[in-house]
Amino acid sequence: MAPTVPALAVVALLTSAAGSVYAQALPDSVRSGLKVEIIDEAGASVEGHVREVSSQFVRLATRRGITDVPVDSIVRIARPDGIKNGALIGLAVGAGLGILSASTYAEGDGAVMLSQTLGNGLVCAGIGALLDASIDNRRTLYQRGARRQTRVAPLIGPGTGGVAASISW
Repeated sequence: MAPTVPALAVVALLTSAAGSVYAQALPDSVRSGLKVEIIDEAGASVEGHVREVSSQFVRLATRRGITDVPVDSIVRIARPDGIKNGALIGLAVGAGLGILSASTYAEGDGAVMLSQTLGNGLVCAGIGALLDASIDNRRTLYQRGARRQTRVAPLIGPGTGGVAASISW
């Protein structure tokens, strides 16, 4: 029984030393006006436009109003990808195919060329937007490093008792 008292004292000392957390500074890429998604320690996600960045919080303009997210609780900040680039790529490919297809006609009618170019361009723009929406291309701007943790748990069993401790840094 006596050896457990020093062991518990060491675990308590390590727990108090590992409990202190040093706040990491947010990068300069997180700036005012940027649309971001912030994920906190609880796993909750907040999406909005950055209004202000300080050492204590990030202020976001969301659909529900202004939200302040404490920097200490932020796990990840990501920039969501829109569908605009997929639609533009689809439009360019579709218009190119429409011009190529219309140029094979012997008549050389401008109305046919215009309708095929616009038709193919719009259809392919829709397909490009759908494809881009189906792919999650979030760009991570900030990822918090692992925090130091100390865990202590009782070990109880028939005829035995003890303490399990784990430390990560």
